[in-house]
Amino acid sequence: IKMEPVLVKADKDPLTGLDGYDAQVLLELGNQLYAKGDHDKAIEVYDKMVAEFPDSKHIPSAQYNAGLAYEQLSELDDAVKRFDMIIEHHRDSKSFKDAYFRKAFVLGKLKRWVDVADTFWAIRQLDGLSPMDELEARVGQGVGMFMQNDYATAEVEFMSAIRFFESQSK
Repeated sequence: IKMEPVLVKADKDPLTGLDGYDAQVLLELGNQLYAKGDHDKAIEVYDKMVAEFPDSKHIPSAQYNAGLAYEQLSELDDAVKRFDMIIEHHRDSKSFKDAYFRKAFVLGKLKRWVDVADTFWAIRQLDGLSPMDELEARVGQGVGMFMQNDYATAEVEFMSAIRFFESQSK
């Protein structure tokens, strides 16, 4: 059994108000702050967790949730950076595929259509996509091409998505 480290302090931590915690406690506190709409403080807690427990299995969840918090604050470039951290360093995590899709969505909010199309293309190259993930990536790639005014390629991608959907419906 591998156990996560626990940090115990003589005084209460000024950010968390806790005198002892582990990565999971910090993740849960960050999630509670996020749910209450205190996105700035949630990010601080997620960052504390990453800094103090760099080998924790909870790092991808903290990075993903920090990305969502940045998105809520309309700090979209920072959100993309958090999703990229998961994509680049946590390929085996449960958050990996979700980070890719969320990154593409945020890039769309930024109107970075070339990056949207490229991200959805990268998603399509992943092993083990569900049919719905594959369909979403095909349509997303088509949207990215359409928004670049590349209507011919967009049509090809949309038609490919339709054919894929029809093949899955049989």
